[in-house]
Amino acid sequence: MFYAIIILKGGDQMKLLLAEDEKRMASALVELLRLEKYDVDHFADGASALAALESNVYDAAIIDVMMPEKTALRSSAPRGAKASKRRFLC
Repeated sequence: MFYAIIILKGGDQMKLLLAEDEKRMASALVELLRLEKYDVDHFADGASALAALESNVYDAAIIDVMMPEKTALRSSAPRGAKASKRRFLC
């Protein structure tokens, strides 16, 4: 698995977007992140993750770069006014 982590802003209680199409991996990641007190929204495909990124505020996004429907970098590529606020960690 390869993940891209996109840091959108910082804060006390971080709200994270997780884009992962493998159910077992997603369940494990969501459980671990919630144990660490992160607020996590999980999406199983790139289109849903992109829609959520555009309509919600997230502190960071953890995206499986090997998702088949849309690659993570295409679905989360910075664009528009928000582009300058996104930093990518791979």
